[in-house]
Amino acid sequence: MAMCARISIIVSRHRAEPSREAAQLKSQTKGDIMTDAPTPTTLPNLDIGGIINSTFQIYSRNFVYFFLVVFVPYLALQLFFSFGLGMAAMGANPEIILSDEAGGYWGLLAVSILVSIIVFLMIQAVVVRSAVSAKLGRGVEFGTAFRAALGGIIPIALLGILATLAISFGMLLFIVPGLYLAAMFFVMVPAIVFENRGFGGLARSVDLTSGYRWPIVGLFLIYVLISFAIGIIIAIIAGLAMFAFSAAGNDVLTATTSTPYLVFLTLLDAVVNAAVYPIALIAGGMVFVRLREIKEGGETSDLLKVFE
Repeated sequence: MAMCARISIIVSRHRAEPSREAAQLKSQTKGDIMTDAPTPTTLPNLDIGGIINSTFQIYSRNFVYFFLVVFVPYLALQLFFSFGLGMAAMGANPEIILSDEAGGYWGLLAVSILVSIIVFLMIQAVVVRSAVSAKLGRGVEFGTAFRAALGGIIPIALLGILATLAISFGMLLFIVPGLYLAAMFFVMVPAIVFENRGFGGLARSVDLTSGYRWPIVGLFLIYVLISFAIGIIIAIIAGLAMFAFSAAGNDVLTATTSTPYLVFLTLLDAVVNAAVYPIALIAGGMVFVRLREIKEGGETSDLLKVFE
């Protein structure tokens, strides 16, 4: 019996020892895990206030330039849509326009919309390139900006159309997904213009905006508020003009469909868009610069070395 008791004590000791070793190993492993675990890091601030400040500084110093870069092509497109396609539609029989014989008209309309998208993407490329150049104190450099935009016209056009369709579809899904996609693709054009990314510009934009898309959406909303305030002013001016035309002896319907009134509205629309649209485009350039500084430590001057 004594012998059995001694054997039992020895066996129990051997069983206890691995348990102690296992406990020590578990404790050590836990400590290693706690030591090696990455400490949570906070992403640097996008600095929306600084972006807005830089945007309005560049915009105010080069107002005439940015105004004309947008105004001239925008007015040309508006005149064509208002007095080209518009007059064609008004002069044609509605039954013909809605029939299969109107393929030429609808084809022209589709081509016109496509051209409009490409023109606006070119405007965006020129304005963004000029804005960053102006930030460096080198002036707006229209010729260089135009050549850079023209050099990337194919990827800018195709990717821009793809992004526009995706954003439009997202807007149909209760707006928020569309805003998120717009933020995701926000720096696509700058990536193509400054870094010669070509068709990789879309992926580059997705990568750069990662972690900062909601702040970019916030920047969108600020721009929307500015545009909304200006839109109210435009509506007031248009209403006063309508009463002025109707006071000349015409009824309201005749006044609002008269050629002088339509020309006035077209000019007013072009003026307002030329004054407001560059703000968002310049902000896009400043966001691109800031994202590169945050994620890659790049200096603003490095962006122009591609073209030197």
